[in-house]
Amino acid sequence: MSYKEASPNKGSRTNLKVNNSEQPSEATIFDLLSINRRRYVVDELADADRQPLDKFVDAIAQREASEKPEEGEDWQDIRRTVEVSLYQTHLPKLSNAGVVRYDWTEGWIQAGEHYERMLRYRRPADLESPGGLRSLFGR
Repeated sequence: MSYKEASPNKGSRTNLKVNNSEQPSEATIFDLLSINRRRYVVDELADADRQPLDKFVDAIAQREASEKPEEGEDWQDIRRTVEVSLYQTHLPKLSNAGVVRYDWTEGWIQAGEHYERMLRYRRPADLESPGGLRSLFGR
């Protein structure tokens, strides 16, 4: 089965442009990062520029399956749940904030214009580095 056949709505979702050219507010960033699956999206994008969506969905599903293994839970069910929630909820929210760009029809995802700002909040270990979390708060 091809990726387009497996996609929740057979490729009707495309979001190539940022809907909001303003940087997301701190409140928006914290809201976006409040959901594990969105944090996983941010983490997975750190490893490559443009990625195939099918491999991207697999990586997030694998991560979730390894963090909370449910006995008897089918891999395809886990993957499908991840795929549908990314398609319907998480990727549109992240895209509207300019954090990701994706094309479900063509099957790719990449970091958006405001991805680096989101990443600074996701990885606060770089507190002292230039542009790190401490610099965001002016301290």
